[in-house]
Amino acid sequence: MAPKSQKEKKKAAMAAAMAAKQAGEGKTPPPEDVAAAASADEKASPRTIRKRKPNVPAPAALAVLRSVQSDFQTLRFKHELRVLQTPIVLDPTNGVAAAPKNKVLFAYEEQLLKLLERLDALEHEGVGAVREARKNMIRNVQDRLKVLDRVKKGEKVEVPRELLEEREVFVNGENKTGKNSVMVKKVAAATSNVAWSGRVLLTLLMIALAVFAFLYYVGAQLEEKKKQI
Repeated sequence: MAPKSQKEKKKAAMAAAMAAKQAGEGKTPPPEDVAAAASADEKASPRTIRKRKPNVPAPAALAVLRSVQSDFQTLRFKHELRVLQTPIVLDPTNGVAAAPKNKVLFAYEEQLLKLLERLDALEHEGVGAVREARKNMIRNVQDRLKVLDRVKKGEKVEVPRELLEEREVFVNGENKTGKNSVMVKKVAAATSNVAWSGRVLLTLLMIALAVFAFLYYVGAQLEEKKKQI
């Protein structure tokens, strides 16, 4: 084969330059170049598969909810009745409750704030039942804090019915009863306080639904693994 002439070499160089220009302007390069570029990209940046978190209520979250619910009820019966029935000492300079002279009030407020911190740290992991139970508990605690804000300003706040119907008075962590026995008071509270029992049953139902969702998910995962085997 005869060697290329100077004219043919120049023509080939111009064709190569034109192809490079077309590629720079966004025109379609030859198929072999596309395949080579795709192969290079795959080697440079391998695909990563992200695993989705399971939509399962963690047992720890359910345990925290039960604990907070129990502590909230105990705090109400231990402190709130005393707070609402004890005269508040206001600071004469600003007309707001003074901390040193209203220890029961501010101790109750501090304990409620700690409950909010525990609820704020709780991860619902996208589970509807846990999220709703957490939201309801936060709303309940915030409602009591709003009541305490009114008390601090010297406003008259009516004692909630459920606190009046509960005959046990908690003093220094010990139950001190009046004339009637503890059993009689508990029976009276259980038969008359229908609204309070309804809220407790609703909370238990939500927790049971969360547990059912967890068990359903575990069963589905086991079935999927069996199919893969």
